[in-house]
Amino acid sequence: MKHLLLSLLLLLPLLSQAQRIVTVNPGDTVVIVAAKPISTTTISAPDTNTISKPDTVAISKPTPTPAPKPAQRQWVPKFTISKPGMYDGASIGVKPGDTIGVAGTLSNLILRNVKGAPGKPVVILNYGGVATIRGKTQNNGNLSMQGCAFIKFSGSGVDSIRYGFRIGSEWKDVSALVLSNKTTNVEIERVEIDTSGFAGIMAKTDPAKGDPSTWLGNFVMQDLSIHDCYVHDTRGEGLYIGNSFWNGGMNGLYPHEIHGLQVYNNLIERAGCEGIQYSCSPDASVHHNTVRVTGISPFSNAQNAGVQISGGSSGTFEHNTIEGAAGIGLIVVGACRAGDTLHIRNVLVKNSNVFAGTDKLPAETAGVFCDERGTPPGIGVGGLLVFENVTVDGARLDGFRLYNEKMQNVIRQSVIRNFTRFAVDRSPKTVPVSESGNVVGNGAVPVGVGYQENKQQ
Repeated sequence: MKHLLLSLLLLLPLLSQAQRIVTVNPGDTVVIVAAKPISTTTISAPDTNTISKPDTVAISKPTPTPAPKPAQRQWVPKFTISKPGMYDGASIGVKPGDTIGVAGTLSNLILRNVKGAPGKPVVILNYGGVATIRGKTQNNGNLSMQGCAFIKFSGSGVDSIRYGFRIGSEWKDVSALVLSNKTTNVEIERVEIDTSGFAGIMAKTDPAKGDPSTWLGNFVMQDLSIHDCYVHDTRGEGLYIGNSFWNGGMNGLYPHEIHGLQVYNNLIERAGCEGIQYSCSPDASVHHNTVRVTGISPFSNAQNAGVQISGGSSGTFEHNTIEGAAGIGLIVVGACRAGDTLHIRNVLVKNSNVFAGTDKLPAETAGVFCDERGTPPGIGVGGLLVFENVTVDGARLDGFRLYNEKMQNVIRQSVIRNFTRFAVDRSPKTVPVSESGNVVGNGAVPVGVGYQENKQQ
């Protein structure tokens, strides 16, 4: 019996769920009919799958989110000028460090006695957009600073506008922007001069009879800086800096000097006379300027150069390009004095004398011209003039013409090509000049010789 029960227990898993087991008594015969076995699923070992390396997927860099534009600088001027006229800083209470905003369109603006202090200039900005100052009459055709000091005149009032001031003078002989009456310590930046009846920017105080304070030795214009400006379509000079008569004086009076002159990063084009003319500046730094198409409507044939460095000027003139001057590309007249050095370095003078042979320039001339003139009493003539890494490419007669026999001249590591007569003409032939490492003609130019493009950092 025990064996029977054990057999039944072993067979139970084989019975279908529909079968039922009844009571079994001793001696009964039990017939067991096998039911269909429960279908079972054979779980075999998984196939051996070769797991290949995933495809190489090029994951592109996400599109960078544009950097947000810097927020517009918010500022509120202490004084706002929106109407033309004369504003006297002393009368309206302008103090060192104050800010003046100029807004809208004005026919003229005269700033008188606006004075800051060392380290605390009065800052004059365009306010709310481009500030335009333009006149069509003789008496109100310009922006004038008279008797001002420690001024920063800047077109940076709106960050997104490159030239925040636009200034023009449409009346003959009226300059667009004038610094006079012993104005000193001025910085001018981000200004566009789009027309003028005379100079684009004029900076000087002429010596006046009866006013010794304006004479040489009694007044010095200090730290004049003109940079990042666009000056074009002027009837006279683009930039006219310093009095032209340092060498001989005006009616026996000699003009003041300018110390600490800086002129850089300016574009000057289509000037009636020279693009840049500066005088009376013994320690000037003039660099990274582009001057092109100048001297196109001069007052005389002697005022059609690209750049003129005039009496009493020395220092450095470097990394500048001068192209398409109607007359001489670079003219150095009466510059330096005994003991001073004018270093002209890394300059391109290209395609000068474009009016040669016409009524505007009957005689062919040179790419670079130098002479010497008189000096104020007590100041000797002479000095050292160095041309280094200068390329003169295209002159209707001579590359260099030197008439400065009392100066020491050096021309080195320079290129002189596309001239029609002499690479270097000396008159008289006793003009002292030292030449070394130069390339004359259209031959190969070694590295380090001639003009090398050098952008302002």
